[in-house]
Amino acid sequence: MTAPIPKRTVGNYFRIVAIEDNTEVRIAGSSSLILAKAGDWNQITLPSSSYKSINATKPVCIAQFVLGLTVISDSTDASMLIIPPYELFNSKYTFATAEYSHPEYFRYEYQVMLVIDSTKKDGLLLDENPLPKTTK
Repeated sequence: MTAPIPKRTVGNYFRIVAIEDNTEVRIAGSSSLILAKAGDWNQITLPSSSYKSINATKPVCIAQFVLGLTVISDSTDASMLIIPPYELFNSKYTFATAEYSHPEYFRYEYQVMLVIDSTKKDGLLLDENPLPKTTK
């Protein structure tokens, strides 16, 4: 499942890499594609506001690339995220953040993107407490 990057106004691109030969990839709302050989890849661009389910008949690696300040007008650094399959989701996570910010240049702003089945949202906890009902 892909999710929008907070405060982004342009799309991101996703690279889907086949782990095995003859892998069929289905992206919600699009036609399927075949990656014939292990290592073959396809790149797609999605709008910044879209959520998409990506399914494959065999294992794939999906990387999300966030364009940086030199490419677009958003004031963000370029980055890459690996989108894990839901089978690898865990029930507990620990987040570590850098402590240093330089007041003359900028202050770090931390954000967490969570993807969860909507039927399990009420069981989502932060520091052992339920999230506010206003959480999207």
